[in-house]
Amino acid sequence: MPDFESHSASAESRLLTRRKFLRGATASAFVATGLTGAYEWHYEGDRLVVTRADVHLPHWPREADGLRIGQLSDFHADYDHAVKRTSRAVAMLLREKPDIVLVTGDYVTSHYTRRLLAPTIDALKPLNEVPRGTYAVMGNHDHWGSNAQIATRLLRNAGITVLNNASVAIAGVPGAYIVGVDDPWCDKMDLDKALHRVPKHAPKLIAMHEPDFADVVGEGFDLQLSGHSHGGQIRVPGLPVIYVPGYSRQYPEGLQQAKNHLVYTTRGIGMVGPQVRVFCPPEVTLLTIRISPAPA
Repeated sequence: MPDFESHSASAESRLLTRRKFLRGATASAFVATGLTGAYEWHYEGDRLVVTRADVHLPHWPREADGLRIGQLSDFHADYDHAVKRTSRAVAMLLREKPDIVLVTGDYVTSHYTRRLLAPTIDALKPLNEVPRGTYAVMGNHDHWGSNAQIATRLLRNAGITVLNNASVAIAGVPGAYIVGVDDPWCDKMDLDKALHRVPKHAPKLIAMHEPDFADVVGEGFDLQLSGHSHGGQIRVPGLPVIYVPGYSRQYPEGLQQAKNHLVYTTRGIGMVGPQVRVFCPPEVTLLTIRISPAPA
C-alpha cells in the first residue's frame, strides 16, 4: 500500500492552505472584475446546471450499460441560503432519475458553521429514494472542521450509506463494486480496508474527495468520482483555470484520463472564500455508463 504520510496536513499547514486559497480566489476575483464588467456574480453562484456525460467502460459487465450515476459534492452550506441551494440541487438530480448517487464530501466548511450540518444532511435525505442507493464519503473540510463523525452519523440516519474506507456491490451489475475512501489529504484513506473482500480484478468505481489522488491509488479502478476543485470557482472564458486548491490541479474539472483510470471531477454546489462564481456555475452531475469504446 502507498505511504500517505507526506499528504497529511498539520493545523498550521491547513491554515496556510486556507489563506492561500482566499488570496488566490480574491486575486482571481479582481482579474475577473476587469474582464467581465457587469457580470452577475451572485446570480452565477445560484445558477445550478445539470451536466450530463457518457462514460465509456467497454470492459464492464453488459448489465452496466446505461447505468445512470448521479453526483453531488462540495455543498459548503455555511448559510441558510446555501442549504436551500443544496435542496434545489437534490431535486434537480432526482428529476434525472439516477440509478445510483455518489456524494463526495465537504458538507459545511468549518466548526463555526456546524449548526447548519444537520439541515444540510436533511436536504440530502430525499436521495435515499434512489433505486440502487446513495453513497457518501468525507472531504477535507469535514475533517478540518471536526465534523466528519457528526456528518457520518447524520448521513446514516438519513438513509445514506457512508463508505468511509468501505465497499459495496453494485446492485444489478454482477461482480462490480463501489469503493469509497475517507479523505486522503487528511491521511484518512485506508485502501486495504476499503478493498477488503473485493476481488482484485473486479470492475470498480472509486469515490474520493480530491481528484489528484487518482495517481496515488494505483491500478485496479475503472472510474473515479471526485469534487474539491469547485472547477476553479472563478473563471475567465478562453483561459485555463486560474486557481484551484491543492490536489485538484491535475484533474480540475470534468472527465479526464488519469494514469490508470478515468476521473470525473464535478464543480460542486457551494463556494469557499468569496461567495462568488464567475463563468463557473455550480454543477449537478449525471454520468451514464456505456459498454462500448469511446468514439474516435
